[in-house]
Amino acid sequence: MNISRKNKNTIPKKSKKRHVLLLFLGVATFFWFLTKLSKEYTSVVEYNIRYKNLPEAKIFQTEPKKTMSLHIRGSGFKLLGQNLYQRTIEMDIGNPIHKNKYHYYILTNTKKPAIQSQLETGLWLEYFDTDSLFFDLGIQKFKTVPVVSSLDIAYKLGYSISGTIKIFPDSVRIRGPEAQVEKIQWLKTASMVLKDVSEDVSQEISLEKPDNSEKVNFYDEKVTIVANVEKFTEDSFEVPFSFKNLPKNAKITTYPKTVKVTFKVGLSNYNKISPNSFKVGCDYSKTLLKKLDYLEPFLLEKPDWVSTVKLTPSKIEFLIQKE
Repeated sequence: MNISRKNKNTIPKKSKKRHVLLLFLGVATFFWFLTKLSKEYTSVVEYNIRYKNLPEAKIFQTEPKKTMSLHIRGSGFKLLGQNLYQRTIEMDIGNPIHKNKYHYYILTNTKKPAIQSQLETGLWLEYFDTDSLFFDLGIQKFKTVPVVSSLDIAYKLGYSISGTIKIFPDSVRIRGPEAQVEKIQWLKTASMVLKDVSEDVSQEISLEKPDNSEKVNFYDEKVTIVANVEKFTEDSFEVPFSFKNLPKNAKITTYPKTVKVTFKVGLSNYNKISPNSFKVGCDYSKTLLKKLDYLEPFLLEKPDWVSTVKLTPSKIEFLIQKE
């Protein structure tokens, strides 16, 4: 029993000594830390930038630099507070230096007094991390650009489009920094594939925004694609052909004297088609240029609603005589 009481008394004594030692070390560390923080240091501190006083009628053409590193002198306490929270400084760019086109810059050292006045008491701006701050300025520009379809249609056998694919609206007004707006020549629709189509198409589709156009406003973000689809039939006519660039006082004889024009046409327009709907020609100068012994017929005119036109034969024998 005596041994048991002895053990119970010795364990708390060791524990107390350990706690006292830890407390002493903690207090010593705390005072050491306070001593260190009370001394003066120079540290690099990153600040957010808020720009003000842009030149009249100018806007940023690209996203300007959002942060800047400053070399700040002050006590450890002050610097610790600056690093714990992201602070913001105002940068006046009212009188920038013009480098070329949209490119401007300011010398950061000229802004030192203005930035110093924004720092907390007890902090001093030693110098900037960079000697120049670059940014792009220009006017806001309006422009209307055409819309190009990215619709891929595969028709059911015997069907095809009547006329052309229509887009509503077929052009879109845009507004934004001129440096970005000037690069946009057209807008594409999002890609879409339609298969086995046998009926009219009316499809709303989004526009794809070009790269580097994050500041551009698009007055329309969707368009409607319309395509009239109908059943097609194939037919053909024998059509005479005309000549271009024959030598003066020359007489030409050809074989054959007509070409076969094979085409596809929608049933709704079939009764409108006649041999007079097509015009075919042969250019004698092209035959000479290519050093051919035959003429090549080509299509001069056809109705808009006709598709897949083929001329037979593709080579026409001829005999030319000068009178």
